[in-house]
Amino acid sequence: MAPAKKFLARMSIRSTMIAALAVTGLQPASATASSTVGPPGPTPAATSAPSRPAALADVVGNDWRIDRLTTAAATWDTVTNAHIRMPPNGQVYGSLGCNSFFSHVTMNGTQLTFGELTTTRMLCAQNERAFEVALSNILSHHTFTAQADGGKLTLVADNGNLIHLSRGPLAHVTGVQWQVNTLTTHGVSRRPITSAHISINTGAHQARGDLGCMTAFSAPVTARGEQITFGRLSTSDVPCKGPDRTFRNALHGTLHEHTFTTELHNGNLTLTGTDGDRIILNPSA
Repeated sequence: MAPAKKFLARMSIRSTMIAALAVTGLQPASATASSTVGPPGPTPAATSAPSRPAALADVVGNDWRIDRLTTAAATWDTVTNAHIRMPPNGQVYGSLGCNSFFSHVTMNGTQLTFGELTTTRMLCAQNERAFEVALSNILSHHTFTAQADGGKLTLVADNGNLIHLSRGPLAHVTGVQWQVNTLTTHGVSRRPITSAHISINTGAHQARGDLGCMTAFSAPVTARGEQITFGRLSTSDVPCKGPDRTFRNALHGTLHEHTFTTELHNGNLTLTGTDGDRIILNPSA
């Protein structure tokens, strides 16, 4: 499956070489030249990891929440919806906590080597920025050994830094407001006349948003593997006419009690229904 918090500014993809650290410890306040502060109160921690190697088949194809980072200098607890996903095609993508990223990964035996990171450029809160600078420097151009501990995963870097992760269904979907770009039903494609958006929280099993024409909705959702199922939609009662009404009703009918396969590509999300209907969404600017 191809390659993914709300964007606070215009998304502009850039390819940026993030320098790999030559030391085993990462200083939170000076991980890169552009980072001058760290998150409040990083706690000193010694690097240690589970002892059982993980099969790469268990790592690839799953969504992993990033729980914390451990370096010789400190432990960094995640500050937001940081996650990582590695499809079996050699690509890797996810969220650094504020900005999304994309890269390539080389797999050799039990080891993973990450390449250059391509990231979005957004305005981020101070603690989010500090966390993602630390994560970027740990990930970029380093080789990791994957070690498992139940539903947890630890990536042990060649310089001793650790990334602690836990399995989470569709982590790349959660925590983002997705703007509806195109709705295709029965072979007919439509674009919203007024803003339509969807936010999904798989942890809370809930979705909410706007169907267009200022019609708010909420619905229960369940996630399993790469699929997400919407339950019965509850909507606000807003008068609507013409093309707005046509689009709103079509989106309601597409979402209502339907199951979709999710696909993330270059930061955009596609929901494909079992009947072939499709919704293309972009992260909100």
